[in-house]
Amino acid sequence: MAPGDGHILPRPGRSRASGGSEVTLASSAAAEELVARSSDGGWAEGRASFPSARRWDRGSRLGRGMQGEVWEAVRSDGAPGRFALKRMFNADTDAAARRAGEREAYFGKRLRGVPGCSQFVEHFWASKGGRRELWLVFRFAGRPLSQVLYDVDGNGMLRPSELWMGMHSHFEGMRLFRSLANQLLRATAAANERGVLHRDIKPGNVLISPAPNGELVVTLADWSSAVNLSHHNDHYGPAGPTQAEETLEYSAPEVRLSNATLPFARGRPLSYDAWAAGATLMELLIGAKPSQWMSLTSRELSKLQRTLKRGNTADVPTVLVLTALQKWCLWGAASGLQLPVNGTEHAAPTCPSARGFRSRLQATVNAAFTLNMSFKSVVVTRQVVDLVFRLLQFDAYARLSATDSLGHKFFADQAPSSPWHSAPNMRE
Repeated sequence: MAPGDGHILPRPGRSRASGGSEVTLASSAAAEELVARSSDGGWAEGRASFPSARRWDRGSRLGRGMQGEVWEAVRSDGAPGRFALKRMFNADTDAAARRAGEREAYFGKRLRGVPGCSQFVEHFWASKGGRRELWLVFRFAGRPLSQVLYDVDGNGMLRPSELWMGMHSHFEGMRLFRSLANQLLRATAAANERGVLHRDIKPGNVLISPAPNGELVVTLADWSSAVNLSHHNDHYGPAGPTQAEETLEYSAPEVRLSNATLPFARGRPLSYDAWAAGATLMELLIGAKPSQWMSLTSRELSKLQRTLKRGNTADVPTVLVLTALQKWCLWGAASGLQLPVNGTEHAAPTCPSARGFRSRLQATVNAAFTLNMSFKSVVVTRQVVDLVFRLLQFDAYARLSATDSLGHKFFADQAPSSPWHSAPNMRE
């Protein structure tokens, strides 16, 4: 799709399964096709042993991660609805994996019925090859945002998708971004207000599904790293939560600069989810992961290397993070921390600046439209930039919380309708 042409929203009531065929939501034909595509892999053995497993007919695999894999499913009794079965790897032998599954079940129950949060159904153990496997069942909520944001080019490299290009160039692009941002922050705020810190917000855990009215519905998923704000150590064991359950590139600066000792700011834990939500919106804006936009060019690295004290490697990780944040005008002398170089403290020459942040953000978006370098995005406006800038504040205490961000002028000017009200059949 050329920039500015066509539509940017999927057709209502349709979803693309991982096998590549299009299926209608909650149709009997889809259920039959789903079961027909199923690859067994020991599933029949587990179903025969455990009554809970027999309630589900498993279909194609939707995705696979470090801790588990997710499969499409329908109810074996023919009842309507689409579901997702998540298998946790090594939950019977690995205490950390078992606790991750237990956390997902615990917080799934706690957040049942909360708008924008994945809807937990049940969990069960099934037998496979003499081993017990932990399975969790959720209502199907679509594809990860990470799959929607990128396409793969002929060299196997990720590039911004047609939907991303359309969002920046189509006249409805601002409405789409506002809706996605509003839903993500509402879901985050809803969990936070119920005493739950997600701790792993990223595009891979933000699910997108088309509603019959053409809107995209956002669901925040994967609560295996979540923390009970009233009792941090619940479901974590004696050591409590650590950085091992988090995704480093979406971690807030206070965590990345803590030498692996701090999982979140103890005095302001909600700021962790705020940063991660801001980093996710940043990725939605520029079509690049934090590991890309927070990296330095070879020229920048060479210049930095000349200023670092030779042999003083202890400060290098800190310097790299701060220099990347400084490049985006997210860190500076006014941030209350100075750059350790050559054994002395050198203040960064620039202060955090929304204007500088906007300038670099616009240039990054423009660079993606290589055929039209004078392109001006319909999404990169002062209000959008200010919202993301406030979510990405270096100081955890100055950072806008998810709840407070909903009162930002970007949403106040034109509040979108809530898809969980306008599309009730998505909650079947």
